[in-house]
Amino acid sequence: MAAFIFALIFLLTLLYIYALWKGNYWWKKVLRSLFVVITIVLSYALIYQWGMKTYEGTEKSYLQSLQVVIESITTAGFGGDAPWQSEEMNLFVLIMNLTGVMMVFFALPLFVVPLIREALAPHVPERLELRNHVIICSQSRRASVLRNELASKTIPYVIIDRDRDTVLELNEMGVKAVMGDPTEEKILKDVSIEKARAIIADLNDEENSIISLVARNLNEQLQIITVASEEEVVSYHKYAGADDVILPRKILGSSLAGKALVSVSKELQGITKLGDRLEIAELLIEDGSTYNQLTFEESGLLNSTGPMLVGVWKSGTFIPNPEPDDKITTDTILLLSGSHKQLIECRKKTVSFENIQPGKVIIAGYGVVGHTIAQHLKEKKIEYTVVDIEKMSGVDIVGDATKENVLKSAGIENAPSIILALDKDSTAIFTTLAVKQLSKNTEIIARSNDVFSSGKLYRAGADYVLSLSTVTGRMIFSSLADSDLILSADTTYEVVRTKARKLTGIKPDVKKIRLYTGATLIAIERDGDLITDNISNQEIEMNDKIIVVGSDDTVNQFRKFYC
Repeated sequence: MAAFIFALIFLLTLLYIYALWKGNYWWKKVLRSLFVVITIVLSYALIYQWGMKTYEGTEKSYLQSLQVVIESITTAGFGGDAPWQSEEMNLFVLIMNLTGVMMVFFALPLFVVPLIREALAPHVPERLELRNHVIICSQSRRASVLRNELASKTIPYVIIDRDRDTVLELNEMGVKAVMGDPTEEKILKDVSIEKARAIIADLNDEENSIISLVARNLNEQLQIITVASEEEVVSYHKYAGADDVILPRKILGSSLAGKALVSVSKELQGITKLGDRLEIAELLIEDGSTYNQLTFEESGLLNSTGPMLVGVWKSGTFIPNPEPDDKITTDTILLLSGSHKQLIECRKKTVSFENIQPGKVIIAGYGVVGHTIAQHLKEKKIEYTVVDIEKMSGVDIVGDATKENVLKSAGIENAPSIILALDKDSTAIFTTLAVKQLSKNTEIIARSNDVFSSGKLYRAGADYVLSLSTVTGRMIFSSLADSDLILSADTTYEVVRTKARKLTGIKPDVKKIRLYTGATLIAIERDGDLITDNISNQEIEMNDKIIVVGSDDTVNQFRKFYC
């Protein structure tokens, strides 16, 4: 019997050691508690057997002693041994009873209740079996934009993130996600990297390079796309195994600089050129311009003879079908498509050159985005002043752009425009409020990191906002989608050339499509030529590609309906 007891204790010890090595948290807790309880019961049985012989003069087998111990601890009874004659045995039985009560009281709050709570709580998946999917490292606002683009083309994806709460929230939303470090080989295997079509590394430059190295080793055919902060690190990413390295901050800086040129130049700037006869432009309504305070019907923009009104932006909200009696105001941005001549004529009615400020353009923030803006303005021979909180080469005024004295030192009262290339959205919003108090005629062009901050910036008084998340998401998606080419990664609107298989063989009703999706079909590409006239009378052929314009959401809706 002694051999059996020692063998049982030895087995429990091995199980406990194995749980510490391999098991998860709750398995460790269960086996640890079980080990303690069984050790107490077996030890009590030995003491009881010895006590009965020593103090009661009665021989008991170990199994009989074990039975009495279990009955005492569980308060199920005491068998035929009660009552005991010696005080020693009565004291020992009393201790066993108290031990049983203590086990119950301690087990409920410390063991049973947490186990039940854990069983009912949501769990983070440890491994996902997927095929032909995209792996996104990790969850961010940039990933949110990309997710919407992927969903519109029904491309499966999975997200790896280090934060447990983030992963749980994504899973509750129906988004496949796992928790872990995407630089680790095991985590990449857990999301079936060997069967994936692509991986997106969007952390920092160092980690993105490591992800490329590990991913390429696990899947030689995998498409690896990384996001780089500066041009100097692109070669490192490529050497690590990346197929495509994108630089969204440089693209964003170029676009913001282009918007600043609009306010100081009489030339038509910031257009998306689609062919010799088709261009797209955003035109901001300025105070004192011809269109200001007119209704859309009075402006003539709804007529079919001029450029096509694709939609309007009002304080950051896209309106694809404005009502005829809606007013055009200074918070309106017109989105138009047409010939270069048509757009020039419209621009004359949106600007007021009398209100152009005589000072220099101000660049607030001199990181990658701010540096790119400065380079573009310098190439166009536009004078500018750089403000940054840190002293470095290229910075004209060192100080906090949210402070009134710093903005005045930079010449805000006479600046035609200020470009906010600040790292934090909250700082950009606060700076916008400060600028509005100091110079109402200065145009505010802002960069936002989070796409959801754009609305706040518009409400604060910004005239034009472009999100880094939007630019990054579009650029990544354009590298991924074979059938879609995004022609305007650096604008608030999205222009896509795609194949709409559900429209093949029919004449598209442009007005109906716009009513259903909010996106506008502006051209058909056939054999290298663009068809822009009478599109609703053109039957879509098998090899045709179509060009669609709208906001990200409306273009995604178009994909879901027709692609």
